[in-house]
Amino acid sequence: MTETGVVVVGVDGSKVANDALVFAAREAALRGSHLVVANACRSSQSAHPDTEVRPFAEILRGEAAATIADVTPRLAYRIEQRDIDAAHLLITLSANADLVVVGTHRSGRLRGFVLGSVSQRVAAQAACTVVTISGEPEHESGPIVLGASATPGGLAALHFACHEAGLRGTPVHAIRSITVEDWALSTPASALVASPDLLRDAAQSELDQILHTARDEFPNVAITGAISERDPFTALLHAAGQASMLVIGSRRRQQSPLPHLGPVAAWLLHQAQCPLAVVGYSTTDDPQTSPSQAP
Repeated sequence: MTETGVVVVGVDGSKVANDALVFAAREAALRGSHLVVANACRSSQSAHPDTEVRPFAEILRGEAAATIADVTPRLAYRIEQRDIDAAHLLITLSANADLVVVGTHRSGRLRGFVLGSVSQRVAAQAACTVVTISGEPEHESGPIVLGASATPGGLAALHFACHEAGLRGTPVHAIRSITVEDWALSTPASALVASPDLLRDAAQSELDQILHTARDEFPNVAITGAISERDPFTALLHAAGQASMLVIGSRRRQQSPLPHLGPVAAWLLHQAQCPLAVVGYSTTDDPQTSPSQAP
């Protein structure tokens, strides 16, 4: 069972990992949570572990402690160092956490789909929500942008976004993008091609349902919504330009040996200029459906 009140962050001495540590420390303070600072100190990578890897691990511990003391001096934390793969360490620790924070590097459009990066593996396989950090946040007081959907993953993302907004005192802006998949409305007999007006009406109905759910469950959070006829890649990336966080849902294949993310999540992970929260749900949950995709 997931233990509440734990935020895990991965550090490796890089600038982006330090930015992730600062974000995670502040997030843990907001939540009143315990912070776990994770470092994969692979002694097998050095021919002289006693003189190279271990001193570096000690340096990382000292730097992490100094950063936390500077950002959130009263925060409770511990440093976890293990001789295993970095992604494996974070995925393992996620089983007893409610949030994992990991740094990622922005890249070209195609590189966003390359399998194997630590951030992508963790986002695809962690047991809890994962926030990826690509640099120091530029708009900490900006709205939280949500990729809106009435699917199981979309509703999980909605709950996370509203909870974060309540902690931060910021509004939520939900975007429902009309996707290529929306053009095929399945029926038992055949696939019907919907008109643009019908698609937009169905998407608006779904968005209204999402907003109504959010306002019922989080009455103290201001939430607005908009329909976008851009593809979700463009619509969400554009909206995130002034956001404090971008939140999306993503299916997770629990039994898959590969770090599988949906194309939107995989692309945004390497492109978003603000913190990106990937709220996963298992593919063993209910099938992915939404009002705009229903007969």
